[in-house]
Amino acid sequence: MARRKQGIVSRLNAPFLKRAVFTKPEGPATAYPFYLPLFARGGFEIAFEKRVTIFCGENGSGKSTLLEAIAGKCGFNLRSGNRDHALGAEAAHTPFDAHVKLHWLPKVAHGFFFRAESVTDFNLMIDRDPAIWASYGDRSPEQRSHGEGALSVMKARFERGGVFILDEPESALSPVRQAALVGLMHRHARGGQCQFIVATHSPIVLSCPGAQVCEIKNGRFAPCAPSETEAYRLYVEFFHNPRAFIEGVTDGQMDFLDDL
Repeated sequence: MARRKQGIVSRLNAPFLKRAVFTKPEGPATAYPFYLPLFARGGFEIAFEKRVTIFCGENGSGKSTLLEAIAGKCGFNLRSGNRDHALGAEAAHTPFDAHVKLHWLPKVAHGFFFRAESVTDFNLMIDRDPAIWASYGDRSPEQRSHGEGALSVMKARFERGGVFILDEPESALSPVRQAALVGLMHRHARGGQCQFIVATHSPIVLSCPGAQVCEIKNGRFAPCAPSETEAYRLYVEFFHNPRAFIEGVTDGQMDFLDDL
């Protein structure tokens, strides 16, 4: 069967979302998430210059919160979904609603927010409607493994074009499936009708060709190459000498719990 052509959402090519501007609430930043270093330092803006933008950083750096704020402002369901799939009205708002402004050219309504830990909710909704299974490989994502179901949802959605916000998509995927995801992202970004904004710890995902990569560290953004990120360097160190790496962890030479 021939591959369905990618949906046309605009006569202009991505990136459709050009900038996200964050402002700081008045008064002391004592409430979550405004006390996180990324947001506590004051207002800032992000320019999306490429069709693929990837954020990385340690747990607690604020990258997932950042993506959630953008997804909420796009009108996407925050438990995974788009504008049309209401998996819970309580998930439709974020603390940033009044403190983030998006700038578009052109404004597009198509897209999807993928949240690894809650995409199962979306799969269950698909499972209840066999009429749309054809869009997901002729069977419900619930009839696949977690990773296969997640990838089938992303594959089907990318075909339609739009803005896709992916929060740690590698959580559900094997290394082989992560590579498949990079292939999908690159293909659809190259087609011009998809924009991807991703948060990841995966060196494989970080290496998507042509991506704008930014590491969040000490509350600030640092544009960098994938090989310059802490996650990438850690994997290189491990694969260069796995035995020495693990010995360093287990004998206390490298204590990654110090910051907890």
